[in-house]
Amino acid sequence: MTIGAADFGYIRDLVRQRSAIMLEEGKEYLVVSRLSALATQEGFASLEHFLSELRNKPMNRLHLKVVEAMTTMKRRSSGTCIRSTCSSPPSCPS
Repeated sequence: MTIGAADFGYIRDLVRQRSAIMLEEGKEYLVVSRLSALATQEGFASLEHFLSELRNKPMNRLHLKVVEAMTTMKRRSSGTCIRSTCSSPPSCPS
């Protein structure tokens, strides 16, 4: 599954506005992976239906869940944290 440029731009803008994290071009795979899982969890038939719902509704809990899904810290096997959506990952908070 892929995500169109307009949908990626919408998610990139939402994440930037709510978290100050900039999703770079080339991170479309990450958006698809994380938001497809969230869409299924929330009972949507597809990622496209989920994105349509986000675009057509005022800011609500789904928008916040998207930001949370896209900004979750991932732990490397070495124990250090990376923020998988950043161009320069910060160090892990203690």
